[in-house]
Amino acid sequence: MALKRVNMIKLIRAASVSILLAFSYCEAKMVKTDKIADIEIEFAQADDETLVIIDCDGVLIEPVDNVLKTQNARFCFKMLDDYAKKLKETSFSEKEINEEIRLIMSIGWKSAKQELLNKEWPELIKALQSRGIKVVLLSACGTGGWGVIKSTSEWRYDELLKFGIDFKKSWLGFKKIVFSDFGLRKDRVWKGYPVFENGMLLSANEQKGDVLKAFLAKIPQYKFKKIIFIDDHQNMIESVQKAADDLGIKSVCIEYVYASTKKFPPLDEEKAKKQGEILCKERRWVSDEEIQKY
Repeated sequence: MALKRVNMIKLIRAASVSILLAFSYCEAKMVKTDKIADIEIEFAQADDETLVIIDCDGVLIEPVDNVLKTQNARFCFKMLDDYAKKLKETSFSEKEINEEIRLIMSIGWKSAKQELLNKEWPELIKALQSRGIKVVLLSACGTGGWGVIKSTSEWRYDELLKFGIDFKKSWLGFKKIVFSDFGLRKDRVWKGYPVFENGMLLSANEQKGDVLKAFLAKIPQYKFKKIIFIDDHQNMIESVQKAADDLGIKSVCIEYVYASTKKFPPLDEEKAKKQGEILCKERRWVSDEEIQKY
């Protein structure tokens, strides 16, 4: 009789664990899609206890010029690395090389034209805000001053405002938050503390899940029961989903791959190298249209 009772207790415990695991699984949803309609479906199910988090580059906007698009990122970074190596062969110090790379990148960022990945984005975000749903940008963007850009948060905000996207509307009255607990990064390019400003979280290339947790800890007056997160990088999707799990918040994490699945003309590498060369030597960005004259 005692043995049967022990076996019954074990069975109940095992069943309880299975139920808990199934419940946890149901509370975390991951979606991979290239369709804006799939995102609209999730937005339709959001309420005022939902926090909607959206990445910027590769999700909301992308550069007009081919070499700067998502699928050519490796080519761009290789050009930067090659330029840094050339500088290293001269009398440039590591600090000077870092400053030069930041300057070059900032000129490119500030000068190159952007375009919406989907024309629906501005109205989708406005519709969420009109329903009282908090919407925040979460970008890997560096923070503070970057070369010719005096404030990355102001620059990013102004860029999106051109398309009618205003994350600040969800966070009126909120002051700037600097997350100094993260410390300064030591790598070549990304430095600075993660920052919340103008309705945007700039993570300075820290894990987005960690920055999100730090942000939510700063606004304890909000008890979100659900998070909807859209990003184009799987590692960031996993990072935010883990953060939500750690906080006991239901999550829908959408890996939005539209930018990487769109078909573009093949990259003209010679023209792209010329664009990079002019940027480094003359401190100006030449668009795809302009480079045809060279």
